[in-house]
Amino acid sequence: MTRVEQIRKNLENSFQPSFLEVLDESDQHRGHAGAPEGGQSHFRVRLKSEQFKGQSRIARHRAVHAALGPELIGSIHLRIADIVKDHDILNIARNAAIDILKSDPSLSLSKNLPVKMTYMQLAKYKNIWNFIS
Repeated sequence: MTRVEQIRKNLENSFQPSFLEVLDESDQHRGHAGAPEGGQSHFRVRLKSEQFKGQSRIARHRAVHAALGPELIGSIHLRIADIVKDHDILNIARNAAIDILKSDPSLSLSKNLPVKMTYMQLAKYKNIWNFIS
């Protein structure tokens, strides 16, 4: 069983999440101190579960660490993204991008095309925000 599978299994068993994403980001850390050659060392987890309602961020992180166990936690670097806060931040960014596209005439200048394209991407992918909410 890979570490991604092990992380997924432990979190599904512990939290019965409505949303779970486990990403192996080890390739982004290749060559860095503490990153083993074989990978499977750096992971990002996005998790949404009713069990987290009313818990502080620290309590949620502690619960995830407890679910994974000290042996697994001791051998990986884990980044836990807070789905609820990510959703709010993404909605704010999307709405800001839409407002800027509507109101900033300087975005029509050729030198600002890369900025305009970034805002258009943020505004375009509404389904991403709906998916994680």
